[in-house]
Amino acid sequence: MSILNKKPQLQANEAIKLGFSRMFQLQGRSRRSEFWWFFMVFFVAQTALSFLVTKLFGPVVASFVSPLLWVFAYAATVRRMHDVGQSHWIVTVSWVINIFQNFYTAMNAKFTALLSPGATPEQIMETFLDPFYLTALLLGFIAQVAVVVFCLMDSKQEENRYGKSPKYE
Repeated sequence: MSILNKKPQLQANEAIKLGFSRMFQLQGRSRRSEFWWFFMVFFVAQTALSFLVTKLFGPVVASFVSPLLWVFAYAATVRRMHDVGQSHWIVTVSWVINIFQNFYTAMNAKFTALLSPGATPEQIMETFLDPFYLTALLLGFIAQVAVVVFCLMDSKQEENRYGKSPKYE
């Protein structure tokens, strides 16, 4: 068994540059520092852009634009899963559920009624107790918690089916 040397942690600017340069690359592995620094910058930019789209074009348009923006973070999340030895499928399932939930919410008249100032507590309860919405909410929550837990895990030291470890040499 060989002894592996741990590389120094990526600095913020290195991690962000690396994350953005590999934004469309689904192969390989990404260290925690690369993923989290990239994700922090991406999340702030995506939130600001979504807020701007909502103010300019309304919440329905924003519900279509927001999932499109999240596609940019998909590759980073997939590479992070690869680094801990997991498949991309958990990320894909999580995102499909989230997109379904966004579209279902945007297209459902009950949810649109909640945006009106006269929404009653009964309407709110009926809307959020919708079985399709609750199922998607529960499944999405479970899948997203799993993704976050895997993203928090340390890199696998050894080479795996996704390549050599970016953290150890």
